[in-house]
Amino acid sequence: MITSESIDRVLEIKVDEIIPKIWDLKKAGGNFKGKSPFNPEDRTPSFVVSPAKNIWKCFSTGNGGFGPVSYIMQKEGVEWIIAIKKVADIANITLIEEALTPEQQEENTTFETYKKMVEWANKVFLKNFNDLPVTHWAKQNLENRKFSDEIITKFGIGYASPDFHQLNKRFKEKAKVDEAVTLGLISHNPPKYFDYFIDRIIFPIQNSQGRVIGFGGRKSNDESVKQFPKYLNSPETPLYNKSKVLYGLHQSTAAIIKSNRTYLVEGYTDVMAFHNRNLENTVATCGTALDIQQCKILKRLCNHIVIVRDGDKAGLEACYRDMDLLLSCGFRVSVVELAEGEDPDSIARQYPKLQEYISNNTLDALLWKSAKVRDLCETPDDISAAAESICRSLLHISDPIKRKEYIKECGKKLKISAKDLTTKVTLFSNLQETHEKRERLSLDQELMQMQSRGFPSDGDLQQFKKDGFVYSELEKAIYFKSSNDIFFKGSNFITKPLFHIISSKDEGKRIIEFTNNINETGVVDFTNKEISSYTLFQEKIVDRYNFTFEASVSALNFKQYRNRLLYSFDKAYEFTTLGQQPEGFFAFANGVVLKDEFREVDDYGIVQVKDQEFNKEGDKIDLFYSPSCSKVNLGNRDDDDSFESVRSFVYKESPINFNQWMDLMVKIYGKKAYTGIAFSIAAVFRDIVVDQYGFFPHLFLTGQKQSGKTTFSESLTNIFTIGQKGFDLNSGSIVGFFRRVSRISNIVIALEEYHDSNIHEIKFQVLKQAYDDRARETGVASGDKKTKLDRIKSACIILSQYMSVRDDNSLSSRSITEHFMERVYSVEEKLSYAQLKQYEREGLTGMMIDILKYRESIQKELTPTINELNKSLLERFGKDEYMERMLNNFIAIMAPVKIMFSKFSFPFTWKAFYNHCIEAIQESSSMISETEGTAKFWQTLSYLVDRRIIKIDFDFKIEKKTNFKIYQGKKEGEAVYEEVVNKNADEILFLRLNKVHQDYVEAVSKRKNEEPIGESTLKGYFKSKPYFLGAIKGLQFQNGSSSCYAFNYTMMKNLNVVELERDYSAENEPPVPVNVANANSYTEAKNDDDPELEFF
Repeated sequence: MITSESIDRVLEIKVDEIIPKIWDLKKAGGNFKGKSPFNPEDRTPSFVVSPAKNIWKCFSTGNGGFGPVSYIMQKEGVEWIIAIKKVADIANITLIEEALTPEQQEENTTFETYKKMVEWANKVFLKNFNDLPVTHWAKQNLENRKFSDEIITKFGIGYASPDFHQLNKRFKEKAKVDEAVTLGLISHNPPKYFDYFIDRIIFPIQNSQGRVIGFGGRKSNDESVKQFPKYLNSPETPLYNKSKVLYGLHQSTAAIIKSNRTYLVEGYTDVMAFHNRNLENTVATCGTALDIQQCKILKRLCNHIVIVRDGDKAGLEACYRDMDLLLSCGFRVSVVELAEGEDPDSIARQYPKLQEYISNNTLDALLWKSAKVRDLCETPDDISAAAESICRSLLHISDPIKRKEYIKECGKKLKISAKDLTTKVTLFSNLQETHEKRERLSLDQELMQMQSRGFPSDGDLQQFKKDGFVYSELEKAIYFKSSNDIFFKGSNFITKPLFHIISSKDEGKRIIEFTNNINETGVVDFTNKEISSYTLFQEKIVDRYNFTFEASVSALNFKQYRNRLLYSFDKAYEFTTLGQQPEGFFAFANGVVLKDEFREVDDYGIVQVKDQEFNKEGDKIDLFYSPSCSKVNLGNRDDDDSFESVRSFVYKESPINFNQWMDLMVKIYGKKAYTGIAFSIAAVFRDIVVDQYGFFPHLFLTGQKQSGKTTFSESLTNIFTIGQKGFDLNSGSIVGFFRRVSRISNIVIALEEYHDSNIHEIKFQVLKQAYDDRARETGVASGDKKTKLDRIKSACIILSQYMSVRDDNSLSSRSITEHFMERVYSVEEKLSYAQLKQYEREGLTGMMIDILKYRESIQKELTPTINELNKSLLERFGKDEYMERMLNNFIAIMAPVKIMFSKFSFPFTWKAFYNHCIEAIQESSSMISETEGTAKFWQTLSYLVDRRIIKIDFDFKIEKKTNFKIYQGKKEGEAVYEEVVNKNADEILFLRLNKVHQDYVEAVSKRKNEEPIGESTLKGYFKSKPYFLGAIKGLQFQNGSSSCYAFNYTMMKNLNVVELERDYSAENEPPVPVNVANANSYTEAKNDDDPELEFF
């Protein structure tokens, strides 16, 4: 049920805010004018909208009303509540619905079951009818009435089988017999159950939206069933209320609105017969008396009712009743009197030109009745009684001018003076007003007595009786009653309960809007403890606001007030995590994406997702709360803002679409953009990939400073979060790390400054676990042994200068790697980059809708696409070497792209992208293999040092040289060197590779199932390592000068690559040669032919 506050917001909307948006109007002075929306033949601007008076008027048809709601009701012929919803939708107002109790939720579930059962029964009846032979009595009956196949289909005519248990059998199997009895589908004559409708033509009864809610059944004319009623109608059920339904209304609404007229008949076949003759604005009361609720339904559609009842005594009496009721509702009422024994169905068969016949025989109902009753008069008493009957009818006309004119004309028909008839009408009117005044007097007296004891002048008596206190809107105060029955002002404010925020972490809160007596307003959120305690409540409202209770307010008074509050909140779930939600939609901080529509939160941070089909079965709460965009939190200082980190995750209309963004990416980053685009698309569906494929890889970007990796990362993250700055893995805290990676799901986040030696062990292990969506479990400081799970919910870009080798390349093997090198960009690339940065500043998050709308396709097609790609890639690689995990990593981002390839204009062909991924798989696999090979080399070297086969100062040296020269090869016959300055005083390892490699080969050859790496291959591996410095042409060792290779030993120790230093005891030290050179000397030697230098 929609709250009254929400409805009030809609009713406050002016006509000029709605009507000009949905109907072509032009400004004319202070008004708007245009052609009639009700009369298609109107050629002049006869439709006027007045913003000043908040009214609209159609001078072509006479329609008019106050506010936009009345316009929607008359234009579209919908109920008031439907019109409220349509106006709210146009005005972008979220209608808040009151939270349902568990009992109400159960009732709703039952109600939905009822609907499905009736719909199923209707399908059975329809199939039964279609399966009948043309000679069957049911089809013959309709054929004799000359109903066309189109009319039979239009009204969905069915047939109930002569089998007593066609429906009963199925409902019994489904354990729904009791429900079927409630719905009038099964009869129960203890102890027997059997079908309610047996061997009858079935007329489905529909509500105004076209949903079948009941049935009417007509028996055959066979003598064997003559004891049964000709027509049998569904009983009153939770779905079917006879007084609120008109047969044929769903099929007639459009014609009624167009003609501004309704023909009111009695039965099912009457409606069908008139429709069969193109009088499609015809409805019936299904054999019951016309009800005020049915009149209200018709009043929304038209102003003129033509009554066409059966030509018998019962039809005449019904016509009189209908006329009075319709006059009281403000209708223009006419009548078509049928000859004795005729009915609307029979005259429709008699007169092919039915419209002409009806037009020629339509009379004003009140004048017709006046003439009718006068013709029956034989005595003065008869004339007086006839006049009294007409006077009672005239009293139903509220328009004084219209009543006066009818008095004149009815007087003529009754053959009495207008003056006498006016006197009699006045007498009856006075008697009616006296009766109504008596009913109002008792309530007025009670209110006056209470006001004499301090009850506020604008107080609601019924609200006080219900709650024990009363609001005064005028004074902005709450009044309570004291023990001596005197009312006193208990506060300087009134409140508007807004939302009960439900949290799965027992952190629920209630949000209330306060307004005090000087019209200051504030929105306050209360915890469960704060709203339950009078003391805590008072402390909260005076913390930042001037809202107070008076000292005379007792704990009992507060309890009365609080109890009413607790039943007045709309329930909403809090977004504890943004991004993809379990209910199936995507949430930004400022709104949600429903299919291809963005719906923004209101000022309170609330958004409604009522039309979303939730994944959670039975979930009834459709309001969600985004605290970061609620006025409760928007006033916080920058240094006291706990939601600052998610406020950048907002939806903004993008200046370019996703196709244009991809074009720019490829222009700037070339083939690296292929990987980035694929990773971004896959990230939007990360939860689906993990669910169906089992894991999701990281994107690992390596390269020296100024190489472009950070720029590339920002280009990817900015389509998810405006101006996202990467999280510093080196300096950021563990808590900050978990908040960054877990607060938003299915987006791309950047993690910067990764280094094997500096990253905290917990961060490292969590990054590994994120690959296959494992969580880190930690205990909660509570007495119930609770635990919590922390997991990464986003796709991660990891940025580092070097590739990770820690833990046997465990992180690198779980990543897709792109290596960046510093290069010079062309003018075109720079211009494209500047353009992209401008778009990023404007906001690109709106592009996500372009991708999100294909979520169902991804969910449906991902697994078969993965299987197809896996088969294709395995065939492609054949016997070539590749790392299986790396192949799987790329399949994870290739599959979503393949599914989306027909949905976007990608700036590359599928073949080009496919080949790019193949090359990347091979390159990444090779790089990791190289890393594993060098690791085994250093392990063997360490073993040889332990065995003293390789000795320090003889086969390698470790020194903190301040500077040395790296041999770069020859240029024009001259050796070229590069000066290296050791600014950080790092330890440098100088290794005689040609010597130690022989020892390495000999050691490895003695092992089973292991092959040594060739010297030239090993040199190639060294080339990609961050700790490798280069070749030294000549360096003095204790056994002579030799060429060697230099490595940053400090870095190698930090990366846990190797440690070669040993603490040998003195007696075990090997003998020192006599000729020892200066340990720190460096001499360049002519060793141009030394094979040690064959590196470049």
